[in-house]
Amino acid sequence: MIRPAARPSRTAADLLVECLEAEGCEYVFFVPGEETMDILDALSRSTRIRH
Repeated sequence: MIRPAARPSRTAADLLVECLEAEGCEYVFFVPGEETMDILDALSRSTRIRH
């Protein structure tokens, strides 16, 4: 039986949001789509960046 790989504790999208927070970014504007859903999910977990 093949088991699905566990999701990493931090993804590239999480790291991107952490970098934006560290730079003091407060707002992010973008066009959501299939390719950016991981970033949107990471942004929703942020308490410092509005999107």
